[in-house]
Amino acid sequence: MGKIIADNVLRFVATKLLMTAFFLVILPLILNNFLYDIIDMILGLAGSSVTAVGALDGSMSFTGFAAWLIERFRIAECLSVLCSALLMRLCISMIPFIGRL
Repeated sequence: MGKIIADNVLRFVATKLLMTAFFLVILPLILNNFLYDIIDMILGLAGSSVTAVGALDGSMSFTGFAAWLIERFRIAECLSVLCSALLMRLCISMIPFIGRL
C-alpha cells in the first residue's frame, strides 16, 4: 500500500515539475518566436505597401524662426510631458476606490 501511494505521489510531483517547466520555459519561447515571426511578416507587408503608395510623414515640421523657438524652448518635450501627465491622471481616476484628484 505504501509503495502505491509513494509511486502516485512521485508521479504527481514529476508531472507538476514537467508542466511547470513547460509553461515557464518552453511555451513562452515558442510563443515569443511565433509572435515575432507574425509581427515581422505584418510589418514587412505594411512597409512594402507604404513604399508603394509613398511615405506619409505625420510629424510636424517647422522651419525658420518657429523651428528655432520650438527647439530652444523645447515645446515638443513640454507637450509630451503634459499629455503624459494628463493621461496618467485620467488612468488613475478610472481606478475604483481611488479618491478624485
